[in-house]
Amino acid sequence: MTDVDACETNPELAYELNGEAPGEMAAECRRENIEFVHISTDYVFDGTARVPYDETDEMNPVQAYGESKLAGEQAVEEVQESALIARLSFVWGVHRGDEELTGFPAWVRGKFLDGDDVPLFIDQWVTPTRAGQAADVLLDLAAQGADGLFHVACRSCVTPYEFGELLSEYVDEDADLREGSVADVEREATRPTYSCLNVARLESTLNREQPTLREDIEAIEEAFR
Repeated sequence: MTDVDACETNPELAYELNGEAPGEMAAECRRENIEFVHISTDYVFDGTARVPYDETDEMNPVQAYGESKLAGEQAVEEVQESALIARLSFVWGVHRGDEELTGFPAWVRGKFLDGDDVPLFIDQWVTPTRAGQAADVLLDLAAQGADGLFHVACRSCVTPYEFGELLSEYVDEDADLREGSVADVEREATRPTYSCLNVARLESTLNREQPTLREDIEAIEEAFR
């Protein structure tokens, strides 16, 4: 069960962990004169848009996870105005403890290696965030003394199927991709079908473009071999 679905089965615990705890930590950091960085999610949006969400767009989460993360954002903002809040989307990357792929690419690569067909959604859109790239961005923002809300993701708004097509170019196995739909999978929690993030504010602040999804994959290409 994913974290999103787990929150749906226990919304009270989700609110305590994602909603209340960040505010308490931010308050303690403020008392100690320590800057605070909070990680949030694209799931604060309802998915009804068809252009990437920017930081000022209306939030309307459609599941307990998004509601709890939005509460966390608000709790942090209330106690520490100088906090840095980053919304990430469809996070993936390489675990630097063992150098193994994590997230969606790890699952897709495993399917490729097992010779299984890979059903991937063609009716969901995301801007994937590579964890290592996001970490570099947050360090750069902190070094600049930036605060407030930023969307941290790649520049590519893609479906999971399109993500899988890109991954297939970097895995030394025959790929059997199959088009799927979000309606084909029963889950505890609803997901927004469109949660692409506009990264223009981030790019303007750092004075550089965010990578495309292909550039993010190529940055850790060796992990796919």
